[in-house]
Amino acid sequence: MGMWAFAPWDNDEAADWYGDFMEETRFRNAWLKGIDADAEDSPDTVRAAAALFVTLGRVYIWPITTYEQDLERAIAALSKVASSNTYQQVPELRDMIAQEIAELKGRRKKRWQRLRSSSSIRIQVLVAVLVRPRLVV
Repeated sequence: MGMWAFAPWDNDEAADWYGDFMEETRFRNAWLKGIDADAEDSPDTVRAAAALFVTLGRVYIWPITTYEQDLERAIAALSKVASSNTYQQVPELRDMIAQEIAELKGRRKKRWQRLRSSSSIRIQVLVAVLVRPRLVV
């Protein structure tokens, strides 16, 4: 078993289990219904769906092919909830949602990580270096 940290999802066996779980239960499809609900009409539903992402939205748990997209979706949805009439009236709720948004924003890849992990960008840089015009002195 490969273990790279101490959280329950930071090992090969758990990562495989989470992947199977997400696929077999179609968890993300159900999550999308909640996170995409109207934040003004159903702010509690949207926040509940966002809470699932706060808890389970981690690289080795969430489907990797949609992780970054869903992270941004959760941040945007929570931001709409924070702006909804219902939540604007309760400062404690706004503060809690601000903390949840900050937690999610902290999971964004840093710009250098995106560059490093993107093979297409590495290829573009390599091509640019290889075909750049050279000065002849």
